[in-house]
Amino acid sequence: MTSHSKTTKACFLISGAALLLLASWFSMSSVNYSSTESHFPLLTAGWFILGLIFLFPISLGFAGIFLLLSRWLGLRVAWFSMLLIGLVLVGLAVWSALPINRLKPLIGDKAAAAASIERLCIRDSFNDGEFYAGVLSGGTNLMPLIEDFRPLQRRKVQMPLIQFRGIFRDVALPDEGEEYGDDHGSFFADADGKSVYFWHTSRGSCRRNGEQSPSGDVLKAAPEE
Repeated sequence: MTSHSKTTKACFLISGAALLLLASWFSMSSVNYSSTESHFPLLTAGWFILGLIFLFPISLGFAGIFLLLSRWLGLRVAWFSMLLIGLVLVGLAVWSALPINRLKPLIGDKAAAAASIERLCIRDSFNDGEFYAGVLSGGTNLMPLIEDFRPLQRRKVQMPLIQFRGIFRDVALPDEGEEYGDDHGSFFADADGKSVYFWHTSRGSCRRNGEQSPSGDVLKAAPEE
């Protein structure tokens, strides 16, 4: 490897590190999606900026491993291998960052396949994990599909989805509907269940007024008498 110039080594390290940083950017990105707007839906996450102090040496280490292997494999083979693996990582990161794929862990594959995303916001709260807020629509009642994936309880509340209202101030909830929820989030469905408004947090802090368990105003979903 000593025969290679410093410029070649620098290009090798920079290209490998850039690929891993790009994959990290996609995997950590925030989402701000609207079906009525054409802008790019992914945003730089705050944790990505703060984590650059760690991501830079990790990315250089990733490229450095292949640079070391080039002593035995040859520079071209090592460079090609690094680019191939880096591009695969970027591709997987892009796929996982797509709005519909970010939703699947929340609502399940069946609901995700039946729903269209109208609005979606995913951000990191820095101290309470990731939070999700959005609006889904579909040609069928989406709530049974969501409830098949995650157990929810029906709630009787005067002001549904308070957290959602703080994110989407321009979205008005239907006058009639039902709110369902668990310790991680709430779903508000209109009368026919074809429009669903939701809020979710990854660390289970969606309880109201500091409650430690579902309160008395939470009713198990059951047919109306």
